[in-house]
Amino acid sequence: AGEVAERLASAGAALLVRAVGEIASGEARRLPQDHARATYAPPLRREEEQINWTDEALSLYNLIRGLNPRPGAYTTFRGRRLKIWRAALPAAAGGGIKETGNASVSLPEDALPGTVLAHEGRLLVAAGKGGILELLEVQPAGKRPISGGDFYRGYRLGAGARLGE
Repeated sequence: AGEVAERLASAGAALLVRAVGEIASGEARRLPQDHARATYAPPLRREEEQINWTDEALSLYNLIRGLNPRPGAYTTFRGRRLKIWRAALPAAAGGGIKETGNASVSLPEDALPGTVLAHEGRLLVAAGKGGILELLEVQPAGKRPISGGDFYRGYRLGAGARLGE
């Protein structure tokens, strides 16, 4: 959402200048809104921002992208809120996940959604339907945003730690 907003701001500024010029010259076309096609988007509720690790990895990835930069998606870790700012979908490769280079990690069969997977210090989390999501940038409550890898190392996460409990 943040990336799209930046692109729209630039395009919108140029269109605004053009529209003001057309209004000033009397050349602007006036088109009434078709109220039958108008829709209402209510404000997001806090529970819609919370990550449900049983959802598929692609849905979680899109939720995180859609809520960045405001209000941000979140989960919990050790009873405190953990904002998730950026994530990635590792490419599926056979029975595991193909990472950058030749390293791969497979999802243990007993891994519950929200389980942290140990893999070269990266913050990989089990999602629903056997998916995996890599958390690239997170923000612990009351702290500054940090990389997922730094969070993994700094909070001494090990395989089996859970998010969202």
